[in-house]
Amino acid sequence: MSMKTILAAAVMATLAATVHTAPANAQATRTWVGGMGDDGNPCSRSSPCRKFAGAMSKTAVGGEVNCIDSGGFGALNITKSINIYCEGVAAGVLAAGTTGVTVNAPGAVVVLRGLDIEGSGTGVNGISFIDANELHVENCVIRDFRAGTANGILFAPSATSKLFVSDTVI
Repeated sequence: MSMKTILAAAVMATLAATVHTAPANAQATRTWVGGMGDDGNPCSRSSPCRKFAGAMSKTAVGGEVNCIDSGGFGALNITKSINIYCEGVAAGVLAAGTTGVTVNAPGAVVVLRGLDIEGSGTGVNGISFIDANELHVENCVIRDFRAGTANGILFAPSATSKLFVSDTVI
């Protein structure tokens, strides 16, 4: 081999090693949950996750989780800006003996649309708001929270937090 060939091969190897690729943990801007999904899936439209928590872990900040069909998608703990859109299906969050949705995401904007949050008579809070910039609850049903001092929405904001509730039955 000539010196030019060896030098060219070395340069090419160096360039190939520095080419930027997407990190293995890159998150999607839109993910999906479905009644027959699996949290081991990538949460794509064709391979949805089963639970909101699984989809949220694969959704980028400010992204959205959508429901493909009806199902019970589990309680969730929101720690970042996210939109959960599930209109036109029964998007169940069963919260017997616990809280359905906890929002503790300083500076975030959270939108919950089309959820059916069920406390089964023993639920503590349908939605427990600890911290975020804004929480929007739209077209949701929050019901049957009766444990102790239960609340449909427990809103304990900082001085600048905002709560918007529209077309929702509590």
